[in-house]
Amino acid sequence: MHIADGILNVKVVIGADIVAAAPLIYSIYKLSYKELPKTALMSTLFFVASFIHVPFGPTSIHLILNGILGIILGIHSISAIFVALLLQFLLFGYGGLTTLGLNTLNMFAGAMVANYIYKGTKISAFLSGFLAVFISAIFLSLSLALSGKKFIEVAYASFFAHLPLMIIEGIVTMFIVEYLNKLWGEVK
Repeated sequence: MHIADGILNVKVVIGADIVAAAPLIYSIYKLSYKELPKTALMSTLFFVASFIHVPFGPTSIHLILNGILGIILGIHSISAIFVALLLQFLLFGYGGLTTLGLNTLNMFAGAMVANYIYKGTKISAFLSGFLAVFISAIFLSLSLALSGKKFIEVAYASFFAHLPLMIIEGIVTMFIVEYLNKLWGEVK
């Protein structure tokens, strides 16, 4: 779901960057030394998960795991996502620097929905993973659609291409949460 520099309407990119800055600054301000290792670990998980590609037709999709980040980190998921996306841009050229805020906001919106949905059950864990990708795909499609009519078809295609991933993320999130609940007690 990385959007590169120079593709979208400048107003959309700047607007999303400004909107993303507020929760990011708040998260950094509120992040304690005690929460830092967990946030760094989850940022690493988010970073590495994007390298697990699943073939899908002529292309491939990759794990996102923003749902599990939202469940475990809450508001601090934006810091973890921002750092992972920044490193993916700097090291591999994924996404863009001007779209870093937009890409972060797209992933963070899904993470926060997951945080509010998760209630400690397997069903809520599945829905958290599923809806995190669903919301992120909606935000991605909205970013494309707001950038002009020429992106409308791409917005639809992008959303529907992520439907299988929503199911996969729901299942993966459910298993990760179940494992962590056995390991730590209650995840959230």
